[in-house]
Amino acid sequence: MTEKEFTQEQTRVFSEVEKQRLVPDKDLWFPVTVSSRKHGGGLYVASGQPIRAEERPADTRGDTKEMEFKTRYFSSLQEAQRIMGVIQSLNITAERMRISATQGEVKIFINGKYILNFGDRIVLLECRANPEDYYGDDIGGWRSSEPDSGFVLGVIWHPFDCVNHISERVRGSVGLSI
Repeated sequence: MTEKEFTQEQTRVFSEVEKQRLVPDKDLWFPVTVSSRKHGGGLYVASGQPIRAEERPADTRGDTKEMEFKTRYFSSLQEAQRIMGVIQSLNITAERMRISATQGEVKIFINGKYILNFGDRIVLLECRANPEDYYGDDIGGWRSSEPDSGFVLGVIWHPFDCVNHISERVRGSVGLSI
């Protein structure tokens, strides 16, 4: 190896080492968690500890006896804070409409303005079922099996948003530019 080749190789190696040193192994992702009461009456937004991952972590969801929640990760603290501010400014309400004993829909309003509606799953209560596990009016033993929180969270981060573009409709309806 000539001196010139050695110098070129050394420059390439140092360049690669510098790139590795300057680029962290994993990116920092900032979570925003949105939760809603199953029987209506509240939307809460919080942030947690950032995590390191090579790619944006998948959205997570969960529930407790009283609430449902969804978490989405953002690439910067500023973006996470901006999203939290926007969501906190929204007053989302779900209004159940029964077409018959076995059919229903849920109309969603944001800041008092009608946005869209979802179909509601109406079921016959099981004999020993806890009525707190069902939602809406009881008509002849038929009630909804879907909590209000599912509809509210679906407007914010719908699992099939890439197909039906609910978030675009919501932003357009309430004048947001997220």
